[in-house]
Amino acid sequence: MKRTLYLLTLAAAMLTPAFAEEQPTIIKRAAAQVPVLRSRMNDPESFVLGRVFITRPDKHGDVTVCYEFRSHNAMGGYGRGLRALLSAKDNLRIFEPDPENDFYFGYDKLPFKGGPCSAQYTDRDITAEVKAALAETK
Repeated sequence: MKRTLYLLTLAAAMLTPAFAEEQPTIIKRAAAQVPVLRSRMNDPESFVLGRVFITRPDKHGDVTVCYEFRSHNAMGGYGRGLRALLSAKDNLRIFEPDPENDFYFGYDKLPFKGGPCSAQYTDRDITAEVKAALAETK
C-alpha cells in the first residue's frame, strides 16, 4: 500500500511541471483569439467577453478553448450572446443560439450527446487569466 501511494505521488510530481508549462501556452492561445472574435462582431466596440474555459483533453490529448461573449446585434441591443470554440488546430468557430431551444448546436449540443463545450467536458475556467493576458497587451 505504501509503495503504491509512493509511486502515485512520484508520478504526479513528474507530470505536474509539464502540465504547468502547458498552461501559459493555452492562456496565450485563448487570449490571442479574443481580438479576432471582437473584429467579427457587427459592433466591435460593444464586445463583452463573458467566460472562457478549457475542456478536458480528448483521447488525442487535445484541449478545446470555449468562449461565451456578447455584442450589440443589428438592432443595437444585446441578444442572448454568442459562443465560440478554438480547436487544438487553431480553428475558431462561432455559434449562434438555436432560435427554438436553449442551446448552441455544435457547441454544447450534438445529436445524441453533448457538444465539445458542454458541462460534462469542462475542465476549468480560465476567464481571469485570459483577461489578465489581454490587459498586459494593452
